[in-house]
Amino acid sequence: MEDAKPDNENFMSFEMFKKVVGFNFRHDPTITISGAEPTEHPMFWGFMDYLAGYIKEFQVATVVTNGMNLSDDDIPKIESLRKKSSGMILWQVTSVKPYYPIQIDLEQKIFKLKEFLVTTHLEKLNKRGRAVNHPEWNFNSKAPQCFNFRSTLRSTKSLGLTIKLLRGRGYFCTPKISYDGHIKCGESNLCPNVAHIDEPVDLIVKKIHDFTCDNKYCWEVLNRLPKLYRNAIGEK
Repeated sequence: MEDAKPDNENFMSFEMFKKVVGFNFRHDPTITISGAEPTEHPMFWGFMDYLAGYIKEFQVATVVTNGMNLSDDDIPKIESLRKKSSGMILWQVTSVKPYYPIQIDLEQKIFKLKEFLVTTHLEKLNKRGRAVNHPEWNFNSKAPQCFNFRSTLRSTKSLGLTIKLLRGRGYFCTPKISYDGHIKCGESNLCPNVAHIDEPVDLIVKKIHDFTCDNKYCWEVLNRLPKLYRNAIGEK
C-alpha cells in the first residue's frame, strides 16, 4: 500500500542500481527487489541479469511482485537467471482479493516454477498510502514497520550487525533503498528519507539513530505503543 502512482516517472538508473547492489552486499548477503511493482521498470530484466551475475557468494535474492506483468513467455528468462546465478532468486507473488481487483492466472506454468511462492492471503497490513481510504480492510499492525530495525540499531550501533540479527530472527521488514539512493527505515515509499548510500556508514548509523518520524500515517500505530517501546526508537 505504498504511494506508487501510474504517472510516477522516478525510475532507478542502471548506475544507481549497481551502486545499491554493491552497498547492499557489503552489509547483507540477501537482497529484496520491490517497488511498488518492480517489473514495471523498463530495465527490469537487465537489472535481474546484472544481479544474477554480480557476485558468487550471495545467498538469496527475492523479487516481490504482483505477477501481473509475468507470463509463461518469461520462463526462458527465469531459466537463464537460474543458470547464471549461484544463489537462489526467489519470486514472491502477491495475489490477494480484494487488494488486487485484477487477478492473475495462477494456472500459468511460470507460477508453478520452484522459484515462485504465491501468496493469496495477508494476515497483516500497515495502514498507509492508498490503504487509508479502505476502512473495510483489516489493519492489525502492532508497531510501525520500521520498529525492529530502529530499535535494534539503537542497541547495536552497527548497520551490518543489525541486519544480521534481524535476518537471524526472521524479521524481513528491513530498510529500503529508494530509486535515488536514499535510505528509508521501513520498506514503504512513504517512509521519510533518512540517509544516502553515498554517505559514510558511521554517518548513516548516526542519522538512523537520531531519526524521529514525521510521517502522519505512522502516528496511529505509534500512539498505540507503550512509552517504553516508543523510547526504544527515540519517539516521545
